[in-house]
Amino acid sequence: VSTTPAPAPPAWTPPPTTPAPATPPTTSEPPSPMPLPPSAPPAPRPRPTASATHAPTTRVATPPPPRPVAPPARPPSPLAPATLVPAPPPRTAPSTTRIPTTTPARGVHAGHEPTTRAPATPSLAAAPVHLKPLKPRGMSYDRTTSITVIWGFKEGGRGGSLKMDRQFDLRPAAAQQAAVDTCDRIAAHADLRIFKVSCWPQDFRDFLRSRRRAFPSRSLEKDLADFLLFAPQWVLDHVGFDRGGSVASASGRVPTWFAADFRVELDSHSSGRQTAPVMGRWEEYLDRESKLVASGPGKSLRRSFPCAPIFVRAEAELQVIGAPGSALSSWLVSVGCALIAVIAFTRSAFLSTIATFAIFATAACSLFAITTVFHWHFGLMEAVSLIIFCGFSVDYPLHVVQAYVHERQHGAGIRQALREVAGAVVAGCFTTCGAAAFLLLCEIRIFTRFGQVLIVNMLFSLMFALFWIPAVIELHSSFCCAPACCGRRAGAKVAAGAA
Repeated sequence: VSTTPAPAPPAWTPPPTTPAPATPPTTSEPPSPMPLPPSAPPAPRPRPTASATHAPTTRVATPPPPRPVAPPARPPSPLAPATLVPAPPPRTAPSTTRIPTTTPARGVHAGHEPTTRAPATPSLAAAPVHLKPLKPRGMSYDRTTSITVIWGFKEGGRGGSLKMDRQFDLRPAAAQQAAVDTCDRIAAHADLRIFKVSCWPQDFRDFLRSRRRAFPSRSLEKDLADFLLFAPQWVLDHVGFDRGGSVASASGRVPTWFAADFRVELDSHSSGRQTAPVMGRWEEYLDRESKLVASGPGKSLRRSFPCAPIFVRAEAELQVIGAPGSALSSWLVSVGCALIAVIAFTRSAFLSTIATFAIFATAACSLFAITTVFHWHFGLMEAVSLIIFCGFSVDYPLHVVQAYVHERQHGAGIRQALREVAGAVVAGCFTTCGAAAFLLLCEIRIFTRFGQVLIVNMLFSLMFALFWIPAVIELHSSFCCAPACCGRRAGAKVAAGAA
């Protein structure tokens, strides 16, 4: 912007004062002009013009103070060139937080207020998130098994059970370190297939280190009582004291036993034969660990034992199924008792044999349905079911055979016997299956399986009683050509005709 000075007047007079808008004119008189030397003519005050690219700033009108007369302007120095500062943009209504879409310049104008900027969100490409890889499992979590390792007991109880070991002592520093090291070695063993560890001695170590205390603890009673005040419920269930295990009474007392849980990839629905190898590996490994601890400074930790509900069930199944006097021998005894009962009612070796074979065939078909159709493992419940259902399988063949014996005495055959008892046998089968159908709605697995096996057993027993036994009897009657047999049959027919 260039300014051109106006021609100097012959006598210098002050410029007129323009009053501000909406402000009453001032009554004060301007000061008397100051005479200037004639060699220096007065220069008018330069007034910058607004540029077309900068909009004037809208400001709130305030009454200005009286404007004094400005002294004559000095000529600009050639060493400091004039710089035009752009006018600030018009202001808008203030907001709480304004996040610019682009990064503003570093320089801030004198008329601008600094803008509140939100912290920049890091880019996923610039800072990738590293997640800890999960250990793959071959089954869902609810099908896995929890195995508990317990310290503070020894063998010698009644019936092969465990009893308290009075030589167990967790107060020595070597025993505490041995407990933590044992948990670490068990978790790192690949053959045990462990994917989750719940060992509270490790949490106790981390607790002491977070409180800037030494581990192993030199004052176990006090430190353990402090730890149990903040421990979750599962920790309280895995440690015991000499007179109860409450947290309030744990201060100043020594634990007499403790346990740790290990979650392994073992199907909780496994049979006893499938669980036995896993149980053997755990017992063998813990025996080696106990010998290692006994040979070191932490021998007061004593021996450790594995225990789990699936191990108890596996031992029971192996005793019932595989041991002498087991389910197979019990089932054979049941079939023998059924044979004796049929012989006593029919007084016929042939009819007793086919009725007993029908019972045996019913049990074989039920076993086929359990293992092949339902894909169940032959366990404790299945073995007991076959023994119990042997009694259910006797009823329908015995009814059909007894009806045949009764009709044969009156000169009739198997067809008349079926007309007499077939309806009652079918009705009895449907009522039994209808009663067992309600077991299928139960949420407990053993009840649903019991109902399924009962229905299948009843259907196979009905099939052999109404189809196989009549067919064998009719086939035997057609091939019976002995004179005594034919004479007895003819005499029976004559007696029936005479009556």
